Amino acid sequence: MLGLILGIACVVFAITWDGGHLSAFVRVPVLGLVLGGAFSATISSYYPVQLWNALRGYGRASRLEHRKARALVRLARYAYVARHQGLLQLEQESKSEPEQVVARALQALADGSSFEEAQCLAEACASREVREIAMMERFLESIGGFCPTFGLLGTVIGLVTMLAGMKQSDAMAQGIASAFVATFYGMFLSNVVFLPWANRARETAKEYERFVDNLLLGVRLVQSGTAPLLLAERLKEAMGLTTMPKLQTQEEKPNDPRVVSIRNSKAQPEQSPAPGLKKRLARLGQP
Repeated sequence: MLGLILGIACVVFAITWDGGHLSAFVRVPVLGLVLGGAFSATISSYYPVQLWNALRGYGRASRLEHRKARALVRLARYAYVARHQGLLQLEQESKSEPEQVVARALQALADGSSFEEAQCLAEACASREVREIAMMERFLESIGGFCPTFGLLGTVIGLVTMLAGMKQSDAMAQGIASAFVATFYGMFLSNVVFLPWANRARETAKEYERFVDNLLLGVRLVQSGTAPLLLAERLKEAMGLTTMPKLQTQEEKPNDPRVVSIRNSKAQPEQSPAPGLKKRLARLGQP
């Protein structure tokens, strides 16, 4: 967003520096031609299901920072469950795990599979989301490639219309200026909006792959019986989190039925026998 604002500011500064007017570059029909043509050409190149999956995958991958902290908290809880209740209990935990990569790996470990087999299943699940982000990258690159083409097309349409209907030189000059606005829109949208957005989608895909590697590292630590706090410290550095989220282990859940509370019997005084029981014992002791 910052780069887009800086790009628009540079263009506005270049237009107004020599006394130009921004109103000369405002042509809503021309903008509709460039954007509508680029989108229509791009959409015709893909299936609607592919575009929907690309938008959904890119939307989920854009929230990686929020997903990192939540995944770290859940992995710390799984480490506690594995240490105190065994790997078999991870099958129940995997049913409520939102990250499909972790859910597949935990289910495989609960079924008795090795970590290598669990890793293969998790990576196969992660590859689907990577493909969706890559589809979004190609989609944006396609729009960025079509924008200059339709901008040139708008310029040709404007010039032909102007030459066919105008006879005065002043009106002809104004028509030529309006026609070249389409080329400006095409170049601007391509190089300032869509191509940088495509590069960002490419970096998002790389960041998601690193996120998957960190999740699998957490699953390996869970399998090896690492302490929850040690697991959290290690993954915090690997994920690049600045602050440690609040961990929610099983000890911090007093209403959890899986936690057994042991009372101290020495702290409770022994209750004396009832008075009626004392009398019966005294009678039995008499000859």
